[in-house]
Amino acid sequence: MNKQIKKLSRKDKEKVKSLWSKSEKRVLIIVASVLFFALLAYYGIPAIKYQRNQDSLNELYNQELAVNKVCMVGDEIKFKVIRPVKIEGKTYWACCSKCEAKLNNNLNDIRNAIDPFSKEIINKADAVVVQNPTKKGRVLFFKTYNNYDKYIAENNIEQP
Repeated sequence: MNKQIKKLSRKDKEKVKSLWSKSEKRVLIIVASVLFFALLAYYGIPAIKYQRNQDSLNELYNQELAVNKVCMVGDEIKFKVIRPVKIEGKTYWACCSKCEAKLNNNLNDIRNAIDPFSKEIINKADAVVVQNPTKKGRVLFFKTYNNYDKYIAENNIEQP
């Protein structure tokens, strides 16, 4: 079986048309570029924000936190606006409507915490709030800042 391979002449090659015209190719390149940059922005900007938040968390070690940056239901530091919830003359802070409802209903005694040093039950609205030294982004509630210092010393926790 002998197959003959026909070579295309220059004229024959010119007759073979591309799948897309030049203008269609330009549009395709533009669309692909826009899609690429949109994906880069969608995934890149949150990564930059995440890194900034991590850097901010590192700066918050060993200091009392502003309570309006802490969701008192999830016991975590928030980098967005959170809402005050006034209950029985005290102000609690919630990051969303679900957390606000849990505070209003006091589900699972959510308005209270146990001081990790003294083991006393304390009201979160009256507590000293500090970042958990072993769980970045999470918080602990203490009766006093002195209790926090004693907790760190008693548990031999090294600060970054």
